[in-house]
Amino acid sequence: MWEIWCWDGKYIKGKLVKRYKTKQSAFKYVEKNIEHKEIIADKKTKDRFYIEGDEHTVGLVAKKKAKK
Repeated sequence: MWEIWCWDGKYIKGKLVKRYKTKQSAFKYVEKNIEHKEIIADKKTKDRFYIEGDEHTVGLVAKKKAKK
């Protein structure tokens, strides 16, 4: 499950916007609906992407880990 989070003025992971089953559909939503400059992959993990705006990070696309 992929989650799209937007910056709420204080935290990058402040407001949950949408959830998707595939990474491609999550990125389609970001391209259409969130104003951004670029999307940067996290260097440590392959399941987190930062949505960069003109001045600061405006959101996050992250894979939700399943509970065991």
